[in-house]
Amino acid sequence: MKLKSYSERIRESADFLRGHFGPAPETALVLGSGLGEAGADCPAVKEIEFFGVPHFPDLEMAGHLRIIRLLEAPLRLCLVLGRFHLYEGLSAHEVVFPVRVLSEWGVGTFFLTNAAAALNENYSKGDLMLISDHVGFFMESPLPWPGRRETDPGFTDMSAAYDRELMDLAREQAGISGLQLREGLYLALPGPSFETPEEIRFLQRMNIDAVGMSTVPEVIALRHLGRRVLGISCLTNFGTGMRPEAVTHAGVIETAESSSPALLNLLLAVAAKVRSSDGQ
Repeated sequence: MKLKSYSERIRESADFLRGHFGPAPETALVLGSGLGEAGADCPAVKEIEFFGVPHFPDLEMAGHLRIIRLLEAPLRLCLVLGRFHLYEGLSAHEVVFPVRVLSEWGVGTFFLTNAAAALNENYSKGDLMLISDHVGFFMESPLPWPGRRETDPGFTDMSAAYDRELMDLAREQAGISGLQLREGLYLALPGPSFETPEEIRFLQRMNIDAVGMSTVPEVIALRHLGRRVLGISCLTNFGTGMRPEAVTHAGVIETAESSSPALLNLLLAVAAKVRSSDGQ
């Protein structure tokens, strides 16, 4: 039996979501480690767990609910609670499979969030940071290799990885709500080990403001598809060696959960402005 190609599996998964949820909403909110708790409390019309979608990897991990939920009120949008990571033994193509499927379904705008360690001493534990740009050359590329097809050469412009208009809206809505929104440069490493103190000092010398283990492959894939992207990190801890206490996954999840309501409210406010500006 011939194995189905990557693009065939994406189309089949997107068709499944179309049959389950109906037409795609314009916007999807991807809530990372520990950040899905607030989204789980939103009243959804329908939902499905990742393992219920054809061709999605069947993996579980603490702090990742891995559920797709469709909201209708006050906005029609998609909540994606959890994601896949390279450190789970997946390839970059498998990691970005869900966002490629959502894009094939018809989602055009993606708000990507993550839990990250703060490297900037001016930031505080629990702060939200608007991602102005990223460094991701330590990770495997999720793109087709160049020259694979004439119609899809694989080379993708990343000069504006994060949508400027969406960033302006996030700043505006944070100001209206009185929420302090930091802004900085995010770097992704494969994990799952946390960084050593010397690695943290090296990244600080590179002027990195936050470090995590996700998001960058998804941003690259979505920009390859021409989708709009907004990125926000929840700063759940300081980098190793910056404070006396050890960094733990449990501590990361605890801080993320406490910050998730403020993050979700901000994203919903931005999504509402996107809809109104599009005349919907």
